[in-house]
Amino acid sequence: MYKLLIIFIVLNFNATSQINEGYLKYAIQLLPIDTTQANLNAARMLWKSRMEISFAGDMYRIDSHIGDITDNTYIYNYSEGEILTLTSNKSTKFAHKKQINTEGTITRNDEHGEVVVYRDSTKQILGFKCYYVELLTNGNSIPYWCTDEIDINFRGQSLMNPSIPGFPLWFQLEVKGFQMTYTAVNFIEEIDQNVFSTEIPEGYSESP
Repeated sequence: MYKLLIIFIVLNFNATSQINEGYLKYAIQLLPIDTTQANLNAARMLWKSRMEISFAGDMYRIDSHIGDITDNTYIYNYSEGEILTLTSNKSTKFAHKKQINTEGTITRNDEHGEVVVYRDSTKQILGFKCYYVELLTNGNSIPYWCTDEIDINFRGQSLMNPSIPGFPLWFQLEVKGFQMTYTAVNFIEEIDQNVFSTEIPEGYSESP
């Protein structure tokens, strides 16, 4: 009986503990709401878009690939007190580094809006149990599928809306005449810590 109790406690802890290190890849589906020729052409140029997030404790990295047009990387290394931004396209590569204040309390950038959570509506995404959330703001409804099993400390940054509970593995936005659907398609729990380096890579010109 004692051994069974120990097993139950371990299993219960594993079921409720959160992952705070890993790599997530999102595919981005772009559909033009307004099907003008300009929007259709833009959708074709952006169809390979994706977003990648690497995270570990006080460090995170966001790689945003906008079709074949441009790549943007944002590395927030709070343990070193630095942010590195990298931007590249077919003709140029720029880097910008700045110091950040790591002392005191980080203020959350909470956004206004009513959050409606449907925890009875669930599904699995990449093996994580997700529940449905709607953010109602300015007459619009933004849908999310969130999980409580992943914890990424964005330090108040507004990449993922801090008003919603959990962490979204699927969400859908309407931006400038396009419907953008983000779907997590890959997850790796252990990552190389070198991805959080704020050293400027070779080939990039440092901007002031």
